[in-house]
Amino acid sequence: GASETDVVECPAPTGIRPTAIAEMVGISVDGGFLFFGGDNGFPIQCSSNPNPMGELWFYDSQCSQWTLIDLVGDYPGARTRATGVLDTQENRLLVFGGRYREGKEGDYDIYNDVWALNLDAYTWEAIPTSGDAPSPRWSSAGVYDPIRHRLIVTTGNDGTSGAIYYPTGDTFAL
Repeated sequence: GASETDVVECPAPTGIRPTAIAEMVGISVDGGFLFFGGDNGFPIQCSSNPNPMGELWFYDSQCSQWTLIDLVGDYPGARTRATGVLDTQENRLLVFGGRYREGKEGDYDIYNDVWALNLDAYTWEAIPTSGDAPSPRWSSAGVYDPIRHRLIVTTGNDGTSGAIYYPTGDTFAL
């Protein structure tokens, strides 16, 4: 591990950084933070103005530097309020569910899919599931169980409207 006397060589500042984003997935990893998805649309005169993002950003906390990571191939796509956990055994980010809406009106598309981001290669893989599955939902809570090597997802909202809350009260393990 690093000691207080270790010197970190940081690259020259690039000035690159994400716009302000809310409702994203975030984990602490490799001396920084990894963020996926979210929404950078801010309300206009108290009216919703969603702009779901499908970007992956890394913040190096030692160098105070942002990096936008290119996403190649298949990946979860833009979504907000998904659940994300760090799978410490396979060094990957697991993303479950979330929601997406094009434009300011209409119902949200909500998801119950599971994706894994390999943190060594930054490649995504859809994780197939079987058996009883949670309903599509957003704003659920999740943890990674390293003893049984599983993602645990609990509660959330399975409503498709941004104005009505339909809470769930169940728990699932993958």
